[in-house]
Amino acid sequence: MKKLLLVLMPVLLAACAGGPLATVEADAAAKKFVAPSDNTANLYIYRNESFGGAINMNVFIDNQRVATTGPKTYIMKNLPAGAHKVEGVAAEGTSILNIDLLPNTIKFVWQEVKMGIFGARNKLQEVSAEEGMKGVQESKLLLHDK
Repeated sequence: MKKLLLVLMPVLLAACAGGPLATVEADAAAKKFVAPSDNTANLYIYRNESFGGAINMNVFIDNQRVATTGPKTYIMKNLPAGAHKVEGVAAEGTSILNIDLLPNTIKFVWQEVKMGIFGARNKLQEVSAEEGMKGVQESKLLLHDK
């Protein structure tokens, strides 16, 4: 029984990690928090909590799936300046956050996970740069859909 648990444990832990992780180098580069200079903006969406560790949630930007977040993960997406719709999809519904990205800036969104009556729910919240950078530092970069 112990041997079976040792074999299954890495598989179970990997299943809790969300989508595939980016390289260590890409993670380190994203954590430099360099604002773009081409009139676009960088948007960071992060889950820095272990709560809801077995729950993965799909994230959409402007109706396009971007990635599946898990505990202690984040997404960094370069987007055109302007209005965007961010959605976090969970078992008990979808959290929607409309944000306006200014040219050559960085914005941070925290995906808070809460337990609902029948499953997990999430709440997307825009946070300060200071709070966002701290949350991203505690997390690992996910590869995102193209």
